[in-house]
Amino acid sequence: MPEVPRVVRDTDAVTGSREQGAVPCCATEGHGSRGHDALRCTERSQIGVMRKYRSLVAWQRAHQLAVLTLKAADTAYHPRSRALLDQLRRAAISIEANIVEGYALSTPLQFRRHLRIALGSAAETECLMETASELGYLPDHTISTMKVLLNETLATLFGLLRRRSRPAPCSPLPAPRP
Repeated sequence: MPEVPRVVRDTDAVTGSREQGAVPCCATEGHGSRGHDALRCTERSQIGVMRKYRSLVAWQRAHQLAVLTLKAADTAYHPRSRALLDQLRRAAISIEANIVEGYALSTPLQFRRHLRIALGSAAETECLMETASELGYLPDHTISTMKVLLNETLATLFGLLRRRSRPAPCSPLPAPRP
């Protein structure tokens, strides 16, 4: 009886497992009764690609900022501060969400568009942080940590936009004739 190749799962790819005879998960698509498994495999591989946004430093900083903002807003709750802190939460979450959404759309044009939207949300977050600081709604040490994370997020977003906006290199123009 011929040996059936072992299917390499996503966890094997992450850990670097490469057994002899193993084939990539999606290499089994279209093999008779494995059709359903192949469909799940395709979904799994698409999710694997989607998770690569986690490698973006801009997303990492935006995620840290969102988590810190949510925790700080929850601990500093006061009826007078509700509207401001709710908007601060939404703006901080929006930075992270737009980075992920733009990345998931898989086109450079959409990614740049969502990075610009994330920049707008970052500017809104900065404005709301200043107001919360001036009104004493959040502790100074929390505000300073949030500012550091926000500045790092802004720097990485601007870097991504600059890198993505560069025109493709083309041949140099011919020298002018005398």
